[in-house]
Amino acid sequence: MNQMNTHLDKARMAERLDTIAKRIGFTLWQLQELEGAAATYYVLIAKASPGMGIDPGLEIVDGYRSKPFGTTVKALKSSEKVPSELMVRFQKLLEERNWLVHNSRSTSSSAVHDEAAFVQLIQRVDAIENQALGLLKEIPKQMEAFLLSHGFSPEVISSAAQQARNQVYR
Repeated sequence: MNQMNTHLDKARMAERLDTIAKRIGFTLWQLQELEGAAATYYVLIAKASPGMGIDPGLEIVDGYRSKPFGTTVKALKSSEKVPSELMVRFQKLLEERNWLVHNSRSTSSSAVHDEAAFVQLIQRVDAIENQALGLLKEIPKQMEAFLLSHGFSPEVISSAAQQARNQVYR
């Protein structure tokens, strides 16, 4: 009977580890997508100039995409062009992202062995993913509002967005 319990415990631990790795991996993927979107948003609101064109703008975006997410969040804040409630969301997510990347394993090592710790870790990782997804949905709205406030028509915005997507995802 003891061997059976040991085998079941190992199987549970393996399942937990598999779930943890998948959830963290997907969340990191979402965060990477957000990092690119935040870089694009920053370049649009703080670095782009009238008549600049998409190609030069994408070159600047590429430069910011290679920077750490914290650098982009600090740049967004220093631009003073991001609504304060949105800035709070970016800063909170940055803290959680940094925990996930730098400390989650050491602070959650018991999650593989303990059900309560496992549930707590998964809930926190899922919350990070949801925060990232929320910002990924908000950034295009903010970008569109910015462009509309600077005299761009919805048709021009849509066309430029499609052109930029085509160049980014070739």
